Amino acid sequence: MIRGALVGLINNKSLSQHSVGFDDAKAITLMSTDAENVGQSARQFHETWAQIIEVLIGTVMLARQVGWACVVPFIMIFFCFRMSKYLAQNLQSKQRNWNEATQKRLAMTTSVLSSMKGLKMIGANRDAKWPIQELRDEELHMASRVRWMMVAYNASANALGLFAPIITLLVFVIVASIKKKGHFLDTETAFTRTALLGLVTHPANMIMTIIPQAVGSLAGFQRIQDYLLQPPRSDKRVLLKEADDEAIGAAAAILLESVAIQPNTSKSPIVSDIDLKVDHGSIVMCSGPVGCGKSALAKALIGELGTSSGTISLSSKRIGYCAQLPWLPGGTLKDAICGFLPEDQRWYEDVLQLCCLKEDLEGLTAGDQTMIGSRGLNLSGGQRQRVALARALYAQCDIMLLDDSFSALDGQTERRIVDNLIGSKGYLKKAGITAFIITNSTAASYFKLADQLMILGDGSVAYQGTWDDLAQKPGQVIKFNHDDTHDRNSMPEVKVDKTALSQKLKVAEGMSDLSRAAGDFSLYGYYIKAVKLRNFLLLLLCTAGNALFATFPQYLLQKWTSAPNSQTWFYAGGYVLCSFLAWVSTNGSMSSTWLLIAPHSGTELHRRLLETVVDAPLSFFSNNDLGVTLNRYAGTSGEFGSLLSYRSFSQDIQLVDRQLPPAILSFTVRRWQALATFAAQPLTSPLEIFKLIVQTSLLFSAQKMMTLTFPLVVVAIYVVQRVYLRTSRQLRLLDLESQSGVYSSFLESLDGLTTIRAFGWEKEVEDANIRSLDKSQQPSYILFCLQRWLCIVLDLIVAAIATSLIAFAVLLKGTTTAGQIGMALNLVLLVNSTLLSFVSSFTNLEVSLGAISRLKKLEAETPREHEPGDDFDPKLPWPSAGVVEIDDVTVAYNPEAVALHNVTMKVSDGQQLVICGRTGSGKSTLMLALLRLLDVSSGSIKVDGVDLSLVRRSVIRNNCFVTVGQDPFILDQATLRFNLNPTPRVGLFSLDDIVIISTLQRTGLWSHFTSGASEIPPSEAKDILDTPISSLPQMSTGQIQLFALSRAMLQMREAPVVSYVLGQQERGKPILLLDEATASLDPETEAAMSRIIHDEFTAKGHTVISISHKLGGIGKNMREGQDAVVLLSNGKVEKIGTVQEVLGTTALDN
Repeated sequence: MIRGALVGLINNKSLSQHSVGFDDAKAITLMSTDAENVGQSARQFHETWAQIIEVLIGTVMLARQVGWACVVPFIMIFFCFRMSKYLAQNLQSKQRNWNEATQKRLAMTTSVLSSMKGLKMIGANRDAKWPIQELRDEELHMASRVRWMMVAYNASANALGLFAPIITLLVFVIVASIKKKGHFLDTETAFTRTALLGLVTHPANMIMTIIPQAVGSLAGFQRIQDYLLQPPRSDKRVLLKEADDEAIGAAAAILLESVAIQPNTSKSPIVSDIDLKVDHGSIVMCSGPVGCGKSALAKALIGELGTSSGTISLSSKRIGYCAQLPWLPGGTLKDAICGFLPEDQRWYEDVLQLCCLKEDLEGLTAGDQTMIGSRGLNLSGGQRQRVALARALYAQCDIMLLDDSFSALDGQTERRIVDNLIGSKGYLKKAGITAFIITNSTAASYFKLADQLMILGDGSVAYQGTWDDLAQKPGQVIKFNHDDTHDRNSMPEVKVDKTALSQKLKVAEGMSDLSRAAGDFSLYGYYIKAVKLRNFLLLLLCTAGNALFATFPQYLLQKWTSAPNSQTWFYAGGYVLCSFLAWVSTNGSMSSTWLLIAPHSGTELHRRLLETVVDAPLSFFSNNDLGVTLNRYAGTSGEFGSLLSYRSFSQDIQLVDRQLPPAILSFTVRRWQALATFAAQPLTSPLEIFKLIVQTSLLFSAQKMMTLTFPLVVVAIYVVQRVYLRTSRQLRLLDLESQSGVYSSFLESLDGLTTIRAFGWEKEVEDANIRSLDKSQQPSYILFCLQRWLCIVLDLIVAAIATSLIAFAVLLKGTTTAGQIGMALNLVLLVNSTLLSFVSSFTNLEVSLGAISRLKKLEAETPREHEPGDDFDPKLPWPSAGVVEIDDVTVAYNPEAVALHNVTMKVSDGQQLVICGRTGSGKSTLMLALLRLLDVSSGSIKVDGVDLSLVRRSVIRNNCFVTVGQDPFILDQATLRFNLNPTPRVGLFSLDDIVIISTLQRTGLWSHFTSGASEIPPSEAKDILDTPISSLPQMSTGQIQLFALSRAMLQMREAPVVSYVLGQQERGKPILLLDEATASLDPETEAAMSRIIHDEFTAKGHTVISISHKLGGIGKNMREGQDAVVLLSNGKVEKIGTVQEVLGTTALDN
């Protein structure tokens, strides 16, 4: 209940948080680690009231037996409590530091895994694991501080239960010896008082055990409370019907009055002095250079960015919003379009037609029921934009806000959609919908379709008016690349290849396998290898010693009571020695578990998991659908960066880190979180086995007739554990899997927070997340009930054993002594606890092996990029020229889905080749084949005469190509330096700060990171380079593309071919790959980027292969007689030639 309440509160709070600068890793860590800690501690803390009563009752009964000597255990309790209090003082802060270190690791892991495609394209996937590993080492260092305190704390707590009985008995014996009255210690006194001492010390020990958990959970509770108390997003927008001057807003849909947009993290406004009135049903286009504040204005309109002055008034706060990077939740294509709205099939068909999605659906086997994957991972960039646009249209909002929603579309598709929406007969105009369209690259020929234009620049409005007014200013028009060649520079409309698209969009199989190998002993071997055999043997030795020395005093006590007074000190010394050895062995078990096994297993299993993931091929990240892989790989889905990081890297790793030590020490009371039972059980079961064997042997030796009940007890326990095991295993697996559903639902809502709030879907998303949470609570609750049933059944079995013991003692008088009966009754109490612990630990071992099984299975079954035969490593200076030969290449994602058909072309050294075509024509597939992210089915790709199919993939990406992808990656938690240079070569050219800074200045980004300062001291510049990029000013999408170009320029400098010979720097990687590198740039910035590419690459003899769906800006920079254009259609080469030859094709003219 507590966990559900906390997770629900965190979920609700997240929907009202600021989207800018929001740390989703923190929210997930609070949901998992902190909420689990609080929930587990609260469950145990609830038992303290009963334990306090038990201590009081035990004290009264003990006082009646020993009189004033009853204060002895309380003296020990006092000193142990003081020690516990001293240790607990710093535990909360250390626990908080551990949780925060876990949060940082998860944040970095999420960032790396979600950027895996981009990292692989530049050959940095293996380099990106080092920041994660460093954070993992820091996390384990923080954990070691908590673990040392827990070892010391438990040493104090264990002393109470082990030494209190013997010290109390010694006090009693000393007093008796002074008085010299009869036998110093008789049977009745010894065993009765020992049992009563247990009634006092055991609950007192449990209370002291709960203290560190309660204190540790306070750190989590405080973190949750701090999160919940953060101020929510403040929406300062005003509904026009609430405006003071109703006459002004009578005909307006959007009204901006002296608005200055300034985020909370910014010292100055991004853009200011905006005055704008947009009438109902009018179309407004907003443009301007990269970083001028267009997207900031869009976020201000939907209430995501604050204003330092002025007022934003709207006729409705429900806005059909298309983000610059579209958010698409996992599910079917139709679900993504309809969202949380009721289905209207007729309107849905109209929307598909408006967004030109009909032909795409025709190429899908399952049509609109095809699973698109989380974030639309299985869709192309253009398809994602059109699905997001279709969702905005389907919602039928009064206001639509499109933020650069046509940047990934080919010219023909873009023109058709623009005409469908805002043309003379466009839907938006006919329906009277107000549209605010932001664009970077839309040519000025579309401006005349707008009722108003707004051009931003230099932090203010550079122009505002109509197209007719702007047309009178030739200088302004030229900036937006207005010419008559736009139409003819668009790509031809080609028929969609049904198989080429269906290979990307597959229907989820929706099957899951809950079965786990309960008797798979290879899992034990897998785990023992991770913890090191010597550590495991040390633990076995300590647990065996604990079992022996903790139980043997009962036998000594029985002998002591029947021995003469002269042997009192002999047996007392033996009792003390056994208690001391039990304390030492218990602490040895604790130390070996906390300080040896937990760090080793945590380090090794995390390393294996990380190595497995970063070495997996790209197909592994895109082909695995959420529904199927959720059970197979603990969240290893298409949205691998989210679910795997929070399932394998969070839950499973926490099993190793956080539950192991307390489970070793005690089975009856679960300590710490309930996620690492699997790690503890292979270690703790031997302890319980040894205890049970010793205790049972002593019990039956005390009352030999009890052996008659032994077969019945064994059968009863076997039946109970078998029934319990079969049920609890499945319930535990269902519990783990249903929690993944909570995380996936939560992550999706965080990822699309701005879109959800723009559409006004907060309540629907909250309800969906609560349903996932309720579903996850069901198996947990049933499992808890089943565990209570197990406790009752085992208690009844032990009660039956005790009853049988007394019955045999009464019926068979003379066969046993009083000492034997006393020992047997005390052992029954121990057997009760041990039996419950043994069955529970064995059962929890079986049901919890799923986590180890997942890690083992993931490591064994995940394919590796490196395959046998890929061992050829050409020696430097290969590649030197950069000649690319593609000979009859066919690429298929599967036998029924061929993406490229018999493609043949040759790119000469120093040549610039532009590959263009409609969305889905195979452009990006060809780039993936060049980088060997996809293998060719037939044919060959050679660079400087070397067949790439024989070369290591890492060598290809590190030595041959510099790549700027369509979706450049940014690792938010990594430093600016690492983001720019993630693949430093050891022993080769090291990039100085001056080189990095000059590169950023070349692309115009250095002033962005220095907040406008052009010159800063070297020490401050170094600090900026070593600052996490999440702490620096946020970049726009266009600036991220410039950032990717900066990274490419630096990669060229530090490539293996670079050397310094007599002061001369040779050329680095010979080939530059560009995939829609200018899609989100305004024409002026695009021209500047083209000049940089020419100066830094083309002019220096590099081969440049560029993928683009438009030729408008690229054609101007191509060299006649040297550079060429390739037109792809349906995965085939339609035309190769000069710009003029390709643009003159009949298909294009049509």
